[in-house]
Amino acid sequence: MTAERILEKKGHKVFTVDEGVTLQAVIAELARHRVGVLVVTDAAGETVGIISERDVIALLAEDPDAMQRTAASVMTGLLVKCSLDDSEGDMMNRMAKARVRHLPVHHAGKVVGLVSARDIMNLRMEKVQELMQGIMSEVARKTR
Repeated sequence: MTAERILEKKGHKVFTVDEGVTLQAVIAELARHRVGVLVVTDAAGETVGIISERDVIALLAEDPDAMQRTAASVMTGLLVKCSLDDSEGDMMNRMAKARVRHLPVHHAGKVVGLVSARDIMNLRMEKVQELMQGIMSEVARKTR
């Protein structure tokens, strides 16, 4: 299974914030969209980083007065990404090595979606269920 197939199932929607917005605005966007991560863009709309709920919580734990800091000062630069044809194994290896839970999916120089560890876990669970159904069908067929 590739990133492209995962995005076909879950969709390509990516929520973004401008790098100059405050942490308070980041929190509002995370809550409004009910997501755990936002892609950070510059004034030209180019992707410059990613900010997660974990980034926000870690910062606020250190500095409760950080609400006026900008997204750019809190975000993680996009060091880890994947492409549409990357396999689930490749994506999980990248996530594990970088200790991240989300990978922006790039195609033709643009972010076209996000794949999370949860997306891959759900995919693997579906595969296990399909395999179990196949085994149960075969057992039922042989016991008739």
